[in-house]
Amino acid sequence: MLCYACGTQNPDNVPTCRTCGVPMRAPSAPVDGTDTMPGGTRLQGGLYIIREVLGQGGFGITYRGSEPHLNRDIAIKEMFYAGSTRRSTTVQPSGATTTAQYGEMRSKFLEEAQTLVEFQRVPGIVGVYAAFEENNTAYMVMEFLKGCPLSKLISTRGKLPEPLAVRYTIAVCEALSALHRHVPPYLHRDIKPDNIMVTDEQRVVLVDFGSARSFAAGHTKRMTTMVTPGYAPLEQYGQQARFDCFTDIYAVGATLYNALVGEPPASATDRATGVQVAPPYRRDPAISRAVSEAVMWAIEIKADRRPQSAEQFIEALRGTSRQPNTSGRSRQTETPAAPPNPYLPRMRQLADELNKPLAQPPQQNTSAAADIQRRLAVVAAYQVPPENQCPACEKQSLIRIDGTDTGRCPICCGPALVIHAIRLNACPICHDGSLSDRSLNGHPIPFCPVCRHSILKESRRVFGIPLKSKWIWQCSTCGAELRQKRSEEVELIRFDSDPFGVGAKHRGTCLPTSSWNELSCRVWNLTSEQACDECGAEFDVVGTSQLALAWFGSDPYGMGPSLRARPLSTVTLAKMAAGIPATKGNACCPQCEAEFDRDPARKSLTLLNAGRRGGHSWLGVEMPIVTWYAASAGKHSFVPGWLCRECRTEFDAVDGSARLASTPSPTLSPYTNNAHSLSDWRRITAGVPDSTEEQRLRGQLDSLERQRKSEVARFFDAQNAARAIKERELSDLHKQALLGGFCPFDLSGTRVEVRSGQVACWRSPARRWVGRIKEGRSYWVTDCSGTLVVTSERFLFDSTGGAVWSKPLAKLKSVNITTIRNSTALLLITQFDDLQKPHGFAIDSFSHPVSFLGRSSAITLNANDLVALLRSLIERRDKAV
Repeated sequence: MLCYACGTQNPDNVPTCRTCGVPMRAPSAPVDGTDTMPGGTRLQGGLYIIREVLGQGGFGITYRGSEPHLNRDIAIKEMFYAGSTRRSTTVQPSGATTTAQYGEMRSKFLEEAQTLVEFQRVPGIVGVYAAFEENNTAYMVMEFLKGCPLSKLISTRGKLPEPLAVRYTIAVCEALSALHRHVPPYLHRDIKPDNIMVTDEQRVVLVDFGSARSFAAGHTKRMTTMVTPGYAPLEQYGQQARFDCFTDIYAVGATLYNALVGEPPASATDRATGVQVAPPYRRDPAISRAVSEAVMWAIEIKADRRPQSAEQFIEALRGTSRQPNTSGRSRQTETPAAPPNPYLPRMRQLADELNKPLAQPPQQNTSAAADIQRRLAVVAAYQVPPENQCPACEKQSLIRIDGTDTGRCPICCGPALVIHAIRLNACPICHDGSLSDRSLNGHPIPFCPVCRHSILKESRRVFGIPLKSKWIWQCSTCGAELRQKRSEEVELIRFDSDPFGVGAKHRGTCLPTSSWNELSCRVWNLTSEQACDECGAEFDVVGTSQLALAWFGSDPYGMGPSLRARPLSTVTLAKMAAGIPATKGNACCPQCEAEFDRDPARKSLTLLNAGRRGGHSWLGVEMPIVTWYAASAGKHSFVPGWLCRECRTEFDAVDGSARLASTPSPTLSPYTNNAHSLSDWRRITAGVPDSTEEQRLRGQLDSLERQRKSEVARFFDAQNAARAIKERELSDLHKQALLGGFCPFDLSGTRVEVRSGQVACWRSPARRWVGRIKEGRSYWVTDCSGTLVVTSERFLFDSTGGAVWSKPLAKLKSVNITTIRNSTALLLITQFDDLQKPHGFAIDSFSHPVSFLGRSSAITLNANDLVALLRSLIERRDKAV
């Protein structure tokens, strides 16, 4: 039976492939993607949304998705082994897979996500954001890589140019270096063109870590057989063998072989039986011998004859290391080894430290937060009872009593009160007129103490003579005049009539204003009065609701003497004007015969007679109507609020809260006279923190969370600051290694050939300038543009459209820097022994990417750096001599 995943022929009726371990399926089982989830499917409650299918294999399905709350595209990998089916969104494993086996598959899938999380900061390894279980399977949320796999590039172009293929391979090796140097180290075990993504930005990313496993270097270990013929080394076909970095190096070498010649090498099992693999340079003469032999070194059948680390393979590809000849004869590659890199130990140390994930902050004391969360959990679990549930007895018997005026008798709660119509502003003297307010002058002595009738008026004249500072008060009725003598005393000057003998007795006398007010007999309220618009009777306002007769003229009903200076309520005076006896109320109950004075303006009732019910504690007391009806509804506190019909617990409505007035509940009785909302009273009974306490707890929890986040931020800031220092140091070391010739420049695209024993130490765009002398004055003129290259032995200039100008460094006499007018470029001036005139090269600052040990950085270089490089090369040459 042919395995659909790896193409290996297996015996019939085997449950799994003997090569890759994938469960075998019946030939009729669908693999055309009909069991994929449709676009728009939501995962994790809408946190992730499926958009379209990107690919499907024997182990799972990869979708393009989106993460709406972060507004970004993502890739979602679903564990979907061949033979599985889908019912709605739920995945059902094949019948050949037991529940235990399926659970182990799911655990391994999640292990892959955990493996990738540890390498988030490695640019050549796909980033993983999250992993979770849902729909009876598992999912992995990864970064979405816009590009295509290397296999598609190879199939489209047939084969890749050597510089491009080598660059892609070095990027993969740098990612593998991070995997192999991790503690514990990891092997990818499935490197092939399908698992190498090349993004639109030419970023090379290693994907599909489903086969990745940790290993102990130099030890044998039993591992599940997972191979891809052509890319897997021989040891990977066995379940128990010695695995190490060289296992992945074989796959990388086979991948590069495919990229260079257009097809992978023969499988390791075939090669072990004698099948030969031609070196790449024999398949394509354009391929350099150095790269060809590096590839053959990587795909050696015997593990101990391969490169033992990704760094060794990188150096072989760059031509900076020795490697054994595949024919068995030891010889040097076309480019001999460069001097040992003195910065390498520190660079390795820094790279290892930077590749490690950030340390997690120390465990904080969360007991206080946990206690608050436990108390808030009680609030979250609390079921809010109905609005009519009594907080005391917890029965649904709580009623609202708002003291609404029902019009019924508040004594017997019988029929509606009979209301006698009265005019509240009717005059009790003439019975026809209406009383209206009349403002007084606001003087210390408002009423005349002589006639006791008129309101005094202010004046600044005495006998027609104007005064400068003294006040004069004059009466229009009796002609009395009073003058202010001192601040508190007033003198009676004159009067015309004297009905009460006050003038004759006190003429020329100085008395305090309070004494004059007492003589006027109108001392109830000296700021306002009411007067009748018919008979002119005047009433002083006493307090807020009583009137006292102060003066009257005509008295048709003989009411004046009995009312003079006698404060009575406006209702009583209105009843007198209507002919209702003072002992009778303007409202009465036809059932219990209770009599009330009802004041609609003040919304009050005054009980005059309790009728058949006998005495009453409020007899003769004016009380608000709401109080009467609250009491009649059963509220013993007489305040509107709430009352339980079962346990008789009372709450008074005060300022939007419910104040506990009385209760038989032992739980609530200690809180008598306290005010809370009804919902909080119910919480207190249930032992749940009230809303105020809840808000306080949430404030404390927020404060603790802010404090925790602040401490965590400081912890990570300190690490990031330390990492930034290391990044700068590593970047400086990259630059020193680059200028020292330990990281050779890529010379692809130029006509410069690196001779045997040389290393490319510099490459940059430049403009050549030539020195001229005219009339004894020297100057520079532009010659041409091109590429400036410096090797460990030669100084070269590849001019555009011209030949390669080359000079040995041994003839370099001097090198200096000058500036060019109206240009940002620096002019490098070189003087060679065999040239009479100096040559200048204008070099702008440029950025050069450097990748080393899995770390990438951009090094900024300029002409000053080239001067330092040239001088160091000359110094190194002189020491060698």
